[in-house]
Amino acid sequence: SLITIKDFSSISNKMSFKIEYGDSVIKPLFVSNEFPSTEGLSITSIENDNKLFAINSDSMLMISNGDSLLEVWSDFSDFKTASIKFGNKSYVFGAHIGNPADQTPTNLNYWIFDGNTTAVGNTPISEIVTTGPVVRKTSTEYYEIYFGTIDGKVLVFDLDSLVSGNAEPKSEIVIEAGVEVYQISLFGSGIYAIASRLDNNNKYDLVYFDGTVLQFTDETFFKIVTSVDVEGNVIAIISATKSDQYYFHIIENAKLINTINAPNLESVTSYSLADIKNDGNNYIITNFNDKVSAINTTGALSDNFPFTIFDDEFQGLPLAADIEGDSKSEIIAFTKKGLVYAIDGGTGKIVDGFPISFGNALDVDAALFSVDNKIGLAGIDQSNSFKGWSISSVLSRIDWAETNGNNANTSNLGQASVTQRNSSFFPVSRAYNYPNPVYNGETAIRYFVNEDSKINIKIFDLAGDFVAELNDIGTGGVDNETMWNVSDIQSGVYLTRIEASTFGGKTESVIIKIAVVK
Repeated sequence: SLITIKDFSSISNKMSFKIEYGDSVIKPLFVSNEFPSTEGLSITSIENDNKLFAINSDSMLMISNGDSLLEVWSDFSDFKTASIKFGNKSYVFGAHIGNPADQTPTNLNYWIFDGNTTAVGNTPISEIVTTGPVVRKTSTEYYEIYFGTIDGKVLVFDLDSLVSGNAEPKSEIVIEAGVEVYQISLFGSGIYAIASRLDNNNKYDLVYFDGTVLQFTDETFFKIVTSVDVEGNVIAIISATKSDQYYFHIIENAKLINTINAPNLESVTSYSLADIKNDGNNYIITNFNDKVSAINTTGALSDNFPFTIFDDEFQGLPLAADIEGDSKSEIIAFTKKGLVYAIDGGTGKIVDGFPISFGNALDVDAALFSVDNKIGLAGIDQSNSFKGWSISSVLSRIDWAETNGNNANTSNLGQASVTQRNSSFFPVSRAYNYPNPVYNGETAIRYFVNEDSKINIKIFDLAGDFVAELNDIGTGGVDNETMWNVSDIQSGVYLTRIEASTFGGKTESVIIKIAVVK
């Protein structure tokens, strides 16, 4: 944490001064050491300003107000809980699976707080639920609760009916018979999900894109999140593995438009979305060893990333919020030594006052929440200590607050701001390569076009001799990358002409220098 020494006395042989820990923005809110050691923890914020949280494990639900443990309920949810506030009541929802052979194997559980008293209840249903609850506010200002099932359905319950014990869902969406649904993402009025068919003779995972099913043979999916691209189209980002390789699949209008390679398992299981540039694009935020990366849906790294630390490694889910009040989100990332970094999304630099320390590495994904018109951070470390800080001077936008994006588990992020979008067709300043110089392997030749274009790249040595030619398609409105493999290229400086041509005939070009050092 930041240490400030101030208020020195007058100069003499013996002087006095004051020492402050933290700064005017970052302030501790609470510390509680009452939490038992449990497996499968998750944190869901309930009432932000009252610092109420639902801390769920495989065996119990714990309700905390930060400083102390208020209530404990056993077997509340096998999944991360969801919460909402409706009127003067706060609700927490979960699902617990009992004996699958029972007539009603699943209990849909709920906890209600009206500001004074609490109540707990359950609604047994005949389906076996395989996802946590996901909550949507409808166009009529009411709430629906969604659950996926083992037999390929999404069940939709009306709030009042569910807490009144009505086991009949308001509606059922059949994704595909015989598949197991294991995550739901909601965006607008659309429903998006991932599911798996475990039949050894016909094994595949699938994406349900609001009515359309896309099958992926021999792949295993991890997670789905949804957002909107710069043109306003809903996109789904699905992390997956196949043959020991890891990927992000980008799906738009129910079609696979891109697949991005990912470095390792954690990068595809713990990622978030954030509007860090205000250029109309939400970026995929992920960790890999000592680096935090921000990539767009073409797979191009954001300017000023990756962010790298030394003598430590990142782990867990990175969060995102505009803690500096400049409309661009900062990335909140966590390390194995228990440090918390806030990385400015625009510059890629550490925010003043960070890193702060939990003391130990986190045992569970942290959560951002609003408190006293500011943004707070809460987490449980490996010593079972639950700690919270105020980390901003204003209450601005929170992009990714906790596991599944928010307390409703919708796993989505709305359209990014476009205040910084470049209006030039092919801006010279956005054309360069990374890394430069390149020592071995590959270098990424980066460029921006504001509409879809054919890209032709010709590379020459300083004598003017032709070395290589690359062709690609540039996606409009985002940074793009074309990889050049220099394994067989000699050391030297190479002139690289990047030409962008729209499908309507407009053409512009730029020349950059690439240094190869071996």
